[in-house]
Amino acid sequence: MIFKTTMGWLAWLALIFLYLLSVAPIAHLLARGLEIYPPVNGSLCKKADAMVLLGGGRPRNSAELEGYQPTPLSLERIRYTALLYRECEVPILATGGGKRPESEMMARVLKNDYNVDVSWIETQSMTTRQNAQNSKKLLGNKLPDKVQTTVVLITHAWHMPLLKI
Repeated sequence: MIFKTTMGWLAWLALIFLYLLSVAPIAHLLARGLEIYPPVNGSLCKKADAMVLLGGGRPRNSAELEGYQPTPLSLERIRYTALLYRECEVPILATGGGKRPESEMMARVLKNDYNVDVSWIETQSMTTRQNAQNSKKLLGNKLPDKVQTTVVLITHAWHMPLLKI
């Protein structure tokens, strides 16, 4: 009998814990620990060589709109890219591949909805690591020879594992 009572309380405790992890205030609080990089500074942004926009999920088809549309996460990143572009006027690289490359969809939305042109589109990457590697190669070939290239990376904090490229 004690075992059943203990298991019942443990089950309730687990459900309450899972619920707390799923509500926005707790999730935001936990995500703050992932934010090890500072937000974009306007004066530093203007000195960057490029902005790299990472996709936020496989595009979904929309019958009422023109073809494939961004996920809510991608749309947040697209909107922030347009905001930064207006402030910093730095060329944009959209990156993300797949059957329906995210980068092409993001470039279309930036142009049609925000009147912002993308300078480069990378369509081969399937993972965040590949986004970084392919973007580094592409920018290395397109930007003037420099000792160091500075980019503004547009993504979400939880999407930022520490990568060595």
